[in-house]
Amino acid sequence: MAPAIRTLLVIEDNPGDARLLREMLVEDGKPSTNVVHVETIRDAEAHLAANAVDVILLDLGLPDAQGLEAVRRAHAAAPHVPLVILTGLDDESLAVNALQIGAQDYLVKGQIETRGLSRALRYAVERNLLDGALFAERERAQVTLDSIGDAVASTDLAGDVTFLNAVGQALTGWTLEEARGQPIAEVLNLHDATTRQPAAIGESQTGPLDLPGDAILFRRDGGEIAIEGSRAPIHDRDGRSVGAVIVVRDVTERRGAEQAMWQSQLRFRRLFDAHTIGIAIADLAGRTLEVNNAYVAMLGYSRSELLARGQGWNDLTPPEYHDRSENALAELLATGVAEPFEKEYIRADGTRIPVLVGVAMLDASESTCIMYIVDLSARRLLEDRLRHAQKMEAIGQLAGGVAHDFNNLLTVILGHANLLVDELEAHEALRESAEEIREAGNRAVTMTRQLLAFSHRQVLEPKILDLNAVVATLEGLLRQMVGEDVSLLVEPLPEVALVLADAGQVEQVLMNFAVNARDAMPEGGALTIVLGTVTLAGTGSSEPRGLAAGPYITVSVGDTGSGMTAETKEHLFEPFFTTKSPEQGTGLGLATAYGIVKQSGGDIRVASEPGEGAILTVYLPRVAGMAETVAATARIAMREPVTETLLLVEDDAAVRRLTKRILEARGYRVIEAADGREALNRAAAHDGLIDLLLTDVVLPHLGGRELARQIRVLRPETAIVYMSGFADDTVLEETGGGQALFILKPFTADGLADRLRDAVPPAPAA
Repeated sequence: MAPAIRTLLVIEDNPGDARLLREMLVEDGKPSTNVVHVETIRDAEAHLAANAVDVILLDLGLPDAQGLEAVRRAHAAAPHVPLVILTGLDDESLAVNALQIGAQDYLVKGQIETRGLSRALRYAVERNLLDGALFAERERAQVTLDSIGDAVASTDLAGDVTFLNAVGQALTGWTLEEARGQPIAEVLNLHDATTRQPAAIGESQTGPLDLPGDAILFRRDGGEIAIEGSRAPIHDRDGRSVGAVIVVRDVTERRGAEQAMWQSQLRFRRLFDAHTIGIAIADLAGRTLEVNNAYVAMLGYSRSELLARGQGWNDLTPPEYHDRSENALAELLATGVAEPFEKEYIRADGTRIPVLVGVAMLDASESTCIMYIVDLSARRLLEDRLRHAQKMEAIGQLAGGVAHDFNNLLTVILGHANLLVDELEAHEALRESAEEIREAGNRAVTMTRQLLAFSHRQVLEPKILDLNAVVATLEGLLRQMVGEDVSLLVEPLPEVALVLADAGQVEQVLMNFAVNARDAMPEGGALTIVLGTVTLAGTGSSEPRGLAAGPYITVSVGDTGSGMTAETKEHLFEPFFTTKSPEQGTGLGLATAYGIVKQSGGDIRVASEPGEGAILTVYLPRVAGMAETVAATARIAMREPVTETLLLVEDDAAVRRLTKRILEARGYRVIEAADGREALNRAAAHDGLIDLLLTDVVLPHLGGRELARQIRVLRPETAIVYMSGFADDTVLEETGGGQALFILKPFTADGLADRLRDAVPPAPAA
């Protein structure tokens, strides 16, 4: 059925021509067609903007638009309305151009007849409808091709591109205009990803694609895309092949996901095997399906042996732990996870190993679970070491507390013993008793200082020492001490070996080592003292633990004696531990040496096996500078009379009375105080100079350091000397980190006098 034309828009500046056209339509039996006449393109645009029309009849010679401009404006105003052109006899070429830009037909004025007009209008409407249907069909096809997500190209029998959809254009970097007519092998530039060679896509242009499994497409910009593809032939109505359609899919993401999955599996395998915790995968019957390297190393079996014999939850488990395994299985089945529990495994060599086992469901559908097995051997060892450290700390705290009070008592005992010895020259029996008291007191002082040494609470007087010189000074004494049956070899460093340490304490360490070495060689042997250097990285497992990175001087004392068992080495530096009889030692020597070295920033390492002798190596941080001259151990007491005024502050009355007596005997004028507050009051009330403040560090009401600070403000000329029964962190902090003048109780009268003379030297002779 021919489409009805309800409204005809005539754009004609000649009213007569417009009236003639209307009459022709009526004559042809189209009286129902509504003919709307406008004389300008502007009026036509206004009408089309507000009204619907079925067809437009356009004269090309309008007053406001001529020729193709009129066509363009009319078509733009109603792009979907069919347009028929009216032209003069000499405008046919112009009419043809108009057809190319959107007109459906043209009529020549003066040649129009009634039926021809109706036919032209009807054909224009029909062609417009057909064009619309074809356009819609093409649009649907184009949308379909562009929306499927794959690149689609068509070729002719020669293999040249005839079509490339939007995805194909984006994928290859070719536009449709550029690709049309080009060989498909150039547009789809396919290669083998492994060999990087062009991929052969098959001999037949219409046969299936023959692509490698990891084909890639090279884009025009050089990018690479992983692809897979297919090809199908195009047939005409007679069934003959006229070309082919090639579909190419971008599988970069999928291959990336596959690669990522493979990498993930590889990482899991590596992590599984590299993990330091034992991991096993088992089914719910307890059969072992997989184990990692840590689990293999933990139990001492090979992987195949474990997989072969892992046939139940209690395999490799001692009988006393079977109930724990069964309870864990019940909890796993009920909740999907079992609370970690401790048990033991029996290793391949028959020994037992303590472990912590955690179990969780891995895949309920496959009835598999994963077990995490933590070797508790190291933790048990650490727990033992912690208990040992706590024991040592408790001993150290006890030693410090005992030393503080005991040294006050020893100060009084030894002080009065020394006074008695000096005053009882005429009473030999009484003098002998006083000397015995003094000797016992001195032994008590030695033991107390050993307690302070191993608990790191002794007072050190560090100086820059050349260990070569320290060892050389000791060499003669050591030769006498070890005896004729033991040869002594000393190997110093060729360069200076500077460390920051207390010379007397270093000598004590080496003496303790030498004594133990001599006792380990009752039949004679060789004793060597070798100095060396080493630079520690601070990370090596073979290095002494706890030492910072840097250069160190080492002193190795070796012997050819009986050596030590592992148990002896483990307890070697514990206080009161000894392998000797009670008559031979107290067990404090090496503990003291260890405390001295640790307090000096170093460490000791022991190498020994039973019957192989022993080597004890001291590590001390190496320093730069010049070695200081070490004063002689036994100083000559300076007994010149003094006249200084001294403020004595001591809360222990017995110590205060003794100290005052010693000082007054030396000529000091003594002002005494029992605490810091009283000392400040006495200092403020005194009219003359106060040359010295001798104060205990820990005092009631006001500590020694704060007292000294306020005294310096009140009397800047006063020198400060601290004293204390021991030197823990609090005491060292109170004395400025050990930098101020300090004397440790118990002290002798001469030792006290020397220390005070260090603070206030005697005036030079006139």
